Amino acid sequence: MTATFLERENDWFTVETAEGADEGLGYLADHRVDCVVSDHDMDGRNGIEFLEAVREDDPYLPFILFTDKGSEEIASDAISAGVTEYLQTEGGVEQHAVLANRIGLAVEKARAQRERQRQLDAIETAQEDISILDEEGRFIYANPVYADIHDYTPEEMVGKHWEVVYHEERIPELHEVICPEIERSGRWSGTTTGIRADGSTFTKSHTIAATAHGEYVCTGRDVTERRERDRERERYETIIEALGDPIYALDAEGHYTFVNDAFIAETGYPRSEIIGEHVSKVISEDDLERGRAIIRGLLRADDRRATTWELTRVTADGRHVPIENHMALLPAEDDGFRGTAGVLRDITERTERERELQRERGLPRSPEPAERRGRTIGTRS
Repeated sequence: MTATFLERENDWFTVETAEGADEGLGYLADHRVDCVVSDHDMDGRNGIEFLEAVREDDPYLPFILFTDKGSEEIASDAISAGVTEYLQTEGGVEQHAVLANRIGLAVEKARAQRERQRQLDAIETAQEDISILDEEGRFIYANPVYADIHDYTPEEMVGKHWEVVYHEERIPELHEVICPEIERSGRWSGTTTGIRADGSTFTKSHTIAATAHGEYVCTGRDVTERRERDRERERYETIIEALGDPIYALDAEGHYTFVNDAFIAETGYPRSEIIGEHVSKVISEDDLERGRAIIRGLLRADDRRATTWELTRVTADGRHVPIENHMALLPAEDDGFRGTAGVLRDITERTERERELQRERGLPRSPEPAERRGRTIGTRS
């Protein structure tokens, strides 16, 4: 009956049925689907066990538990397992209309989520070569790309003084020229002669910037033998700007370390007023606390996949805009927390369309965007 109603309700729905969870898993193994709708009480595996099996293979596939078996325990288990929606069948035709509406919205969100994940994967794959020095000039972090330039592993670089990556004859010049410039302006860029672990030297393009916490962020590229890496970085930066969606990165304390041009255009803030600022500049305290809770959940989870949640962004001119934040944790060598990166999407039109659909169905109105802030979608913790 449900399958028949869904196909009548929307001519773009094609519904396949399976007798039980095992048959459903077999179908999913051989076919691509956009959404799963499942009962709870079935022969063999129940709906929660079916959901858990689906999530092992696809964390983003919309899964709606549509059942007359309602209890707080089942709802809690479903949410913990990553259910997209939990609906009870009570209500007859009207509830089937709700189901059709939820399927359409869930599929749209899942497609956007997959696209954001592809973008984040590209960012992670093309990480820039970066290291961080403490106040005494010792490495407290070096990513694999930076360490590889000097033929070290990241772990080998931590604790070493920056002088280890420069030729002995050039160190006095660095102290006399570069260090004073960083003290004066907070930044230096230029070309230096680096040294690898085996003693060989190379020319590298180098940038050093001081942070408000007394640390120094260094980026360096081998411009003699590894020009392909330079070209890859240029392609990476071009891709980031061409994606069109706002992209950001935050450090562990929630301060912006990177935003692309789309982010600047949509918020209305100059880049100089964003970089180094806390994220609370553009979101409310409630959204900030919700984001912290989501991060804590991801840190506790064995599988730290990206998550998507909705919040409200405050622009420079005071507008409140509902957005979808596809967020991932930045990896850290010690399996700790280094910050977050994310891709944002304005969902004003989708929010209005959802309310319009509900008005057409005579269903209760969805909350206004300001009331929807902080709703998490598909998180796993």
